Amino acid sequence: MNRYLMLGVLGFFLLAGCTARRGGEAEGPSGPARSQGVSNASLLEPLLLAEMPGNARSIAEVKATISPGEEVVLIGTVPPDCVVPFSDSRAAVILMDASDLESEAVKAEFSCPDAATCPACRKVLDELGVRVELVGPAGNAPIKTTLQGFKGLKAGSTIVVRGKVAKDGKTHVIRATGIYVS
Repeated sequence: MNRYLMLGVLGFFLLAGCTARRGGEAEGPSGPARSQGVSNASLLEPLLLAEMPGNARSIAEVKATISPGEEVVLIGTVPPDCVVPFSDSRAAVILMDASDLESEAVKAEFSCPDAATCPACRKVLDELGVRVELVGPAGNAPIKTTLQGFKGLKAGSTIVVRGKVAKDGKTHVIRATGIYVS
C-alpha cells in the first residue's frame, strides 16, 4: 500500500513540474517547447523580411505559370486549423488564396469532421494550395521548428514568401528563403 502511495505522490510532483515548465518560455529545439509545437524564433528570425516584397503573385497564378526551379514571390493565407496546415516539427505550412478559402465549396469541404485526414479535403489542398517550407542555408531541408505562432502566425494569417518552386508528386512546394508576416 505504501508503495502505491509513494508512486502516486511522485507522479503528482512530476506532473506539477511538467505543468510549471509549460507555462514558461521555450527551452530550445530539444526541450518541451518542440513537442508542443512552439516555434523556436531564433531559427526563423534570419529568414524574416523587414519589408513586404513587391510583385507578390497569387497561388493560382504561380501554379499555372511557374516551373520548378524558378524564383517566386507568393502571397497566401493559412487555411483553418481543422486541416492541420502547420507541421509540428518543421518550418512548413500550407497556403491557399484567400478567395479560395472564402468560397462556399471549400468552406463546405473543410467543415468535414475529419478534415485533417479526409481524402477529399486533401484533394482540395493539393489542387488549390501550396506547401511552403522555410529552408536553411543549404536550401533543401526545412528548418527543424514549427512556423505556428512565429510572429503571431496562425490559421487565417496572410504571409508573403520568397523562394524556389519545386514539385513533390502532385503538390507544389515553395522552398522559401524569406518570409514576411503582416
